[in-house]
Amino acid sequence: MHFVNRLFRPGDLILTETGTSSHGGRLFKLPPGSRLFGAVTWLSIGYMLPATLGAALARRELSQKPESSRAILFIGDGSPQMSVQEISTIIKQKLNVIIFIVNNDGYTIERAIHGRKQAYNDLATWRHELALGFFGADEKQSHSSARTYSELEEVLNDDRIKNGRGVRTIEVFMGREDVQGALLNLMQSQVSKE
Repeated sequence: MHFVNRLFRPGDLILTETGTSSHGGRLFKLPPGSRLFGAVTWLSIGYMLPATLGAALARRELSQKPESSRAILFIGDGSPQMSVQEISTIIKQKLNVIIFIVNNDGYTIERAIHGRKQAYNDLATWRHELALGFFGADEKQSHSSARTYSELEEVLNDDRIKNGRGVRTIEVFMGREDVQGALLNLMQSQVSKE
């Protein structure tokens, strides 16, 4: 997650969804005037996408420079399956939002805690690159994806991502068991018992 620190700028609203995104978000280095919000109290998956909509609306209404306000969401691939329709409202409201979709092929947080090989932690495969067009975005709004660090580097240097307007989605593909910190300890504990 440290790769994205340079994308952040003063005044950004940064939101992390329940799961691996919130664990990774703990490592962010925030610039002055930015805010980090995480869904750690209720752990309700899918909540942070509509919360990003609300936060971006509030930030735009309260900002002295609404054109420079933006929200950046980090969300797993499972959570949007609960509330993805709010992307259409973000588009309709012309909000400046960057959405990082951490695609680790299912509920990796649950795999780390319990059920590493259980089918209930698997998801239907979505084609996230089609979401913006499906919900009515114009060609100025973009989807990018990264499967390697060098591809992520390229995406983060893209001017459409850094300085663009509207909704931009970035799908970051990761391994099913790619975790760190305490989650890695939990995952290794399961592996050792096999």
